[in-house]
Amino acid sequence: MLAPYSTIQAYKYKVKLTPGTQKRGRVAKTIKDLFMKNAKDSKLETQFIKGLSDQEMTMALINGCKVTAAGLTQIQQQQKKEKKA
Repeated sequence: MLAPYSTIQAYKYKVKLTPGTQKRGRVAKTIKDLFMKNAKDSKLETQFIKGLSDQEMTMALINGCKVTAAGLTQIQQQQKKEKKA
């Protein structure tokens, strides 16, 4: 669901999208990784997140944005390590 950040403040899975330079595919991968990190305790939630297709996520996002969320720096560092390897 895409909505103003103030309306989804109470939700467990939320990210803030702001204007930036990242492409939709990269943003979708970052969001999915962030949600997977938050869902590691619940197998059902993990299955639901894995069920989201990349195409569905990218079509729901705007072009040229950046992600802001709690715990995002850890995910970005992990992605850089995977890219180097």
